[in-house]
Amino acid sequence: MRTSRTGMAAAVMAGWAALAAMTARAADGPPDVVLRHIAVVDVVTGRVVPDQDIVVHGTRIAQVRAAARIAPAAKATVEGAGKFVIPGLVDAGASGADLAQGRAAQVLLSWGVTAVGVPALDAAARLRWQRDLDDGRAYAPRLAVPCGAGRGSAAASSTATPLAVHDAMQRHVASGQAPAAALRAFTRDAAGALCLEAHGVIAPGRPADLVVLSGNPLDDIRHTRAIDAVVFRGELLSQAHVQLLRQGALTPPTPSTPAR
Repeated sequence: MRTSRTGMAAAVMAGWAALAAMTARAADGPPDVVLRHIAVVDVVTGRVVPDQDIVVHGTRIAQVRAAARIAPAAKATVEGAGKFVIPGLVDAGASGADLAQGRAAQVLLSWGVTAVGVPALDAAARLRWQRDLDDGRAYAPRLAVPCGAGRGSAAASSTATPLAVHDAMQRHVASGQAPAAALRAFTRDAAGALCLEAHGVIAPGRPADLVVLSGNPLDDIRHTRAIDAVVFRGELLSQAHVQLLRQGALTPPTPSTPAR
């Protein structure tokens, strides 16, 4: 018996609501990261939601809410007044050869690319990559493979240069596409085409892969390059960390401790 698209969508939404509730209940102790008074770029509606707090526990977003008067105690806090946050960028057409070097992967992450599609990379290599991420031995984007037909077209841009995704979005806008649509193509839509349905949007229960910008990308898509910080798998990478990533020189702080 076939399930309608509406029924499937409702089931998915119910699943995310349940996961968000579980994330909130499981959040013991102070948050790992809080982004305060930040403007959230909603890639689904193409609008900016001003003055929000984003609370991260572990590797997931626990809350997205109107900014509280009193800042919650957290292990790391980003003062986001005047800043904007987007989901981590997704490139569905990376080359395994480009990412074989740890330095290249770090540079890509420094530019806000938190997931890549690598169809040519064999299963064993992907498993090793994922194990290194889970064990805290690497700073590198997540790896995924395209889902195949029927899951939407994947926004892909060669990783020959670290700014390839940003260049591609700029080309889309120059050809007449709205900045919101270009940004959505390289976040939610690309994530869905890689079977990473949890990724590409900012909402409770979703993975805490975020990019903090100093300008509004819906006003000017070039502002996606103005990266102030990256939150990857729930870890805050400050501007200082971002600069080290761009040199391929950021050492994982706990190489022997599995990530949560």
